[in-house]
This record gives sequence, structure tokens and C-alpha cells, in this order.
Amino acid sequence: MKYLNYSIFILCTLFWSQLSFGQKLSVEVFNKTGADIDSLFFADQYFGPIKQDSSLIISNLEELVFSGGGVPLERPSAIIFGAKSETAPKDCSTKSIKKTSGSYQFDLHSYPSENGFRLYWIKHE
Repeated sequence: MKYLNYSIFILCTLFWSQLSFGQKLSVEVFNKTGADIDSLFFADQYFGPIKQDSSLIISNLEELVFSGGGVPLERPSAIIFGAKSETAPKDCSTKSIKKTSGSYQFDLHSYPSENGFRLYWIKHE
């Protein structure tokens, strides 16, 4: 009887991680824009400031949709020096992949546009 209880305990422990609702998705964003970011918005959430050449770990996302290029399909927006980034249209990708777990790292870059700047992702190396 002792071994039966012990076996049941081991099996329950092994399968508990599959049934838990803990955070399984983590994204580290590195600010490579050349300026301090006052406010970062991504996936309809506010993530706060990121100093130039530093990073921010985002761990409260439930899912992330990647484009065919392996970067998030959804574009970030931010406020830098009081100016809000332009919102670029989302890329249309037939090879988009939805992820609900994993750890990812991306560099956040900017480029000038007609009315200010736009942000884009690059895989962190």
C-alpha cells in the first residue's frame, strides 16, 4: 500500500506542470532605438519605460503570434522624447505561428518616417 501511494504521488507530480496555469511565455525586449523609451505598448498592454541599451522582460503575455520572419507579427508603439511612434500596419503573413510558451529575445529598433518614427523588431543575437 505504501508503494501504491508513493507511485500515485509521483505520477500526480509529473503531470501537475501540464495542468498548471503558470507563466510559460517570456519575451525580453532590448532597446536599440538610440534613445530612452518613455512608454512601451505592445499587444494592447503598457510595459513602461526602457532606458537606452537596456532590456525589459515581458512575462504576462498569454500568446504571441510570429510572422514568417520569426519576429512578433504585432508592431510595438512607444513614446520617445514626448513623441508617439507611428503605428505601422500589421504585416500580413500566411506563415504566422501562434506560440503560448517559450522564451524569446528581440531588439527594438526605430527608423524615421514622415511624421516622426516607427518601431520594428529584429531577433536578438
